[in-house]
Amino acid sequence: MRKTILSCMIVIIAFLVAALPAMAQVTPPITAEPRMLYAPLRANAPQIAALALRAKNLGRIRVIARIAQTPDVASGMVSDTDLAAAHGKFRSRALALRAAYVEPINGLPLSVIEVDAQQLQEMVSAGLISDMVEDIPIPPALQDSIPLVNAGYAATLGATGAGQTIAILDTGVDATHPFLRGRVVSEACFSSNSPTSGATTVCPGGVTNSTAAGSAAPCNNNGCAHGTHVAGIAAGQDSNRRGVAPQANIIAIQVFSRFTDVPGGPKNCAPNPSPCFQAFASDLIRGLQRVFDLRKTFAIAAINISLGGGAPTTSCDGDPRKGLIDQLRGANIATVIASGNNSSPTGVSAPGCITTAITVGSTTKTDAVSPFSNSAAVVDLLAPGTGITSSVPGGNFATMSGTSMAAPHVTGAFAALRSVRNDLTVNQIESALKSTGVPITDTRNNLTRPRINLSAAVQSVLQQKVLPPSVKPTSLPPILEYILD
Repeated sequence: MRKTILSCMIVIIAFLVAALPAMAQVTPPITAEPRMLYAPLRANAPQIAALALRAKNLGRIRVIARIAQTPDVASGMVSDTDLAAAHGKFRSRALALRAAYVEPINGLPLSVIEVDAQQLQEMVSAGLISDMVEDIPIPPALQDSIPLVNAGYAATLGATGAGQTIAILDTGVDATHPFLRGRVVSEACFSSNSPTSGATTVCPGGVTNSTAAGSAAPCNNNGCAHGTHVAGIAAGQDSNRRGVAPQANIIAIQVFSRFTDVPGGPKNCAPNPSPCFQAFASDLIRGLQRVFDLRKTFAIAAINISLGGGAPTTSCDGDPRKGLIDQLRGANIATVIASGNNSSPTGVSAPGCITTAITVGSTTKTDAVSPFSNSAAVVDLLAPGTGITSSVPGGNFATMSGTSMAAPHVTGAFAALRSVRNDLTVNQIESALKSTGVPITDTRNNLTRPRINLSAAVQSVLQQKVLPPSVKPTSLPPILEYILD
């Protein structure tokens, strides 16, 4: 009898021990491995209550949902076939539950949905979702740079960006501009129609995604010059002026949508004039995925994201974009993001608050932190961002200020350094820029960060004597002496 009882106890204990991992399992966040499916969310998960309340207050909410694993799909990395099937099933179930909008993010187990509070809770109860976050639109981060960062002298050492490609995820790029002509090698557009948010696509032909030639053309409205300006800072060149990596090629990806405030309806532009242009996180994810898909087609050194929104924070590693940023970094592609222009000394805007991105703050031409620049420990580098003149659509030039202008200096620097040593990793380039930069202290919070000095970084990676920050070359051709101001 005792043996029987003992045997039963052993079986029960073994069962409980085996069950403990499953009982303790917490559903991985939306930032987890991008190509894996996970268990469904629990109905009482904290993010469900918060999002349901938002949906109840707004009437409907737009979210990025991570598709949950189903019993018929094996665990581990999901195949393209299984992923397509999962998207199909998710879409069918979501529409059956009367979701107002369902659109997959191709290549990832993510889908954008627009639902009311009841539909959201029904989808969770049905086991369709493993995690979700609100899809919040964010604006561009807008508010004597080439010699200041010693890019001219760096070019004499071969750091021109030749053979390298940078990706500009922004409001589109004027590929016909003389400053950029012939170097836009790939284009794409990811833009949304959202009844919930009052957004409409600006992709050519009214589609929501395209990779055709000309698809990244800037829209014809105020605010659409931003991407062309950013591209010029990073990689522009003509007979009179130049950007940081003047021989780098460009992947232009338009990720913005047009928002129109409606009386009694959505108001995403206010207090700024309507219509306005902002980017959904979901469209930015599509843009990041597009760059990852092109990693074997082009030698991509870095991605530039000169946008930011939301209340400044010190870290946002729960952001759905982090998984792809990590994946890109693993493929030796840096994601360079503006810190934002809220004048905050205690935090930066999303997605610059993602710790694995290269976050860039702005300095003035006298090497002080720009008063509009967000600042916090998560900021990695500084670069000029006040009064920067660069290309705008129609063959023209204009002066703009903002951390949007600082970030492409760093993006260009990644391409320039990779052009002299194509074996450099993201970590090595980041380290070289940090260790050779000019230290600038933000008097608002006493944080000191390096303002990039490209020539010193080039010499560092070439194992030559580092040029002191105060030394300026005096015998360079005029094109290399030109200041974008």
